[in-house]
Amino acid sequence: DDDWDEEDFAGVDDNEDEIEEESRVGKRLSDVTTRRTICLILAMLLVLPNLQAEQVDQTPLSTEFGAEIVHDAFGQALADGDSESWQDYQRSMLTYIYYHNWFAGQDPETWCPGSKDCPGDYFGHIFWVGIMGKEVATVSNMTSQARLSASTVQAWESSYEDDGVYTFGRMPHEAIEMLQAAWDTNCDTTLYRRRGISLLAQEIEGIVPTAIRCPDELRSSEYSKYTARMVTEEAYISLHLAFYFDIRPFARQDAMFGLLVTLAVLILLIVGSLLFSSDANRLVLFPVEKMIARVQVIRS
Repeated sequence: DDDWDEEDFAGVDDNEDEIEEESRVGKRLSDVTTRRTICLILAMLLVLPNLQAEQVDQTPLSTEFGAEIVHDAFGQALADGDSESWQDYQRSMLTYIYYHNWFAGQDPETWCPGSKDCPGDYFGHIFWVGIMGKEVATVSNMTSQARLSASTVQAWESSYEDDGVYTFGRMPHEAIEMLQAAWDTNCDTTLYRRRGISLLAQEIEGIVPTAIRCPDELRSSEYSKYTARMVTEEAYISLHLAFYFDIRPFARQDAMFGLLVTLAVLILLIVGSLLFSSDANRLVLFPVEKMIARVQVIRS
């Protein structure tokens, strides 16, 4: 008899759930889809950041330009040798340090009160200043001249007023004492002799939880070094002013964003794979397997 009724396929329909559970093709398709989705998202994470222009590359930074200003003032003071030139240099150095005030950056409400722009709006702040060079004698001689005098620091503190659009903020008296100290902290590296001062050289209760005498006490990802760049390579190797910035707040936020990106990628992978597998099974695999089962019934 060539007439086929629905009763002939009743067994096939009743076993639909069993077919869905035992679909080896579906499992294989799901595995392949998951792997390819992972490769696609990883490729996007690697490629897309390289196809975007960095905002930091738009213009030179204040850290770089300020280092040039201080370097030029220091060179002019060495050349002229008069008190006025040395005062100009020390004021330039104080302006640079206060413009990137570490304490105002860490606690703006205390050291930079008000709603004005201040170092607290940024992630990087200066914490170490000094001189680097090849010869110990030359570096030591220059640090004795480059150090800030107590009278200049006190005059700066007494005359400064927070009335500008951008305010420098204040520093605790322990940090002010460090500014007046001799640049004799030994932080030598394998290539350079390095002498200077650290604003974080001593613990300050509620302000500086851990003392940091030298930049190398931080991880390489937690600090940045800035120097004057409009100098010859020979002059740079021989002697140069060095400014180190604490970028730990930026590193912490970058790490947090990295974790959030990883979590978002995991969620996208899981949801995307589940949705694709479900749609493929529902629209392709299950109908095909049901059709194959019906053909097998007809053939038998």
